[in-house]
Amino acid sequence: MVQAAKDKLASWKEIADFLKVDVRTAQRWERDHALPVHRPGGSPGHAVFAFPGEIETWLKGRGEHQAESLEEKGAESVGAEADEGTKAGEPAIDPALSVASRTRRRAMKLTFGMLAVIACGLAAVLPIFRTGPAIPQINSVTFTGAEKDYSITLDGKGFGSAPPDLRHLPTIGKTGYFRLGDISCIARGGGCEVGYIRDRLGLNFRSWSSDRISVSGLGIALPGDSIHIGVWNTYAERGAAAAVWGGNIPPIKPGTPQIQKVLFGGSGQDLSITILGQGFGGTPPGLPCTCNTEFLSVGNYAYHNFKTGGSVLFLAGHRNNEMTLVYESWSDTQIRLGGFRGAYGDNGMVVQSGDPIAIDVWSTATGLPTAWGGRVP
Repeated sequence: MVQAAKDKLASWKEIADFLKVDVRTAQRWERDHALPVHRPGGSPGHAVFAFPGEIETWLKGRGEHQAESLEEKGAESVGAEADEGTKAGEPAIDPALSVASRTRRRAMKLTFGMLAVIACGLAAVLPIFRTGPAIPQINSVTFTGAEKDYSITLDGKGFGSAPPDLRHLPTIGKTGYFRLGDISCIARGGGCEVGYIRDRLGLNFRSWSSDRISVSGLGIALPGDSIHIGVWNTYAERGAAAAVWGGNIPPIKPGTPQIQKVLFGGSGQDLSITILGQGFGGTPPGLPCTCNTEFLSVGNYAYHNFKTGGSVLFLAGHRNNEMTLVYESWSDTQIRLGGFRGAYGDNGMVVQSGDPIAIDVWSTATGLPTAWGGRVP
């Protein structure tokens, strides 16, 4: 099915020629069947390249007969549009008409060629301006197992297909489209984030579909730990196409704060956040203030690196964050934040409607943390 290998395939046409299919079929295989295609710019609109060895491994993993059946379907749609030409045995055509016919065919080919160029241009631009694929939504998170050996199942929608950097599932690995942070682990030291491509520890990714993700091998967590989980839709490297969940692994320890509701008001730098619940403890020293504290953090998962660096780039209000928060009030049942200051807006990082937000709160009385995940209305 494939041609002789070369070191690198530097365009969709070269990838399609290598597979002996049309470009649209190759693109559909990447979208629906995780054909290993790379984008040097990290965006769907950038140039693509692939390695023949990876494609051959992909073919072997799926079974080449499956790819051939898909190829035949793609060829049918292309063949329906092809010019059949003059059939054998038909009467001769007047030369003048033949010239006119050839002229029309050339014009049609040029027209189709121009349409193909326009379509490719739109394919590159639309991912930037469209609303993109389904925005992920995490409806429930289930923990099973025991300490330092948990399995986790996320149910929801809009997760996309298995991440391209995981290739074949199940596998033990890391990806730019999933991260798990254990807030309680910070007090114990060591690596407190797993699963993300730059983390020291990976996870056993057992399955990944549009509505369910199953992982195991969480070896850093203990009962009661505060966890937040981020998932990015695999069809668009657009940060807002993400979801975040926050909570504690049961059983929850006595003295752990509980976030029951989060209310938002205003917008942008002056976005107000009211956190309602119980067990937050008394007012931290120095409040009210525009500052950082040891007891609260706000993260915006819309700002995320899919290849290198930190998994969450927008962090405010905690310890040495360059972005500070306006702490207006703090009681055992309510925390009021009046907006962002400091480095807010640097590198274009702002809060917008629909952004996925994670909030961590440590009780000032017990030091135990909890987490919340949701969206800005």
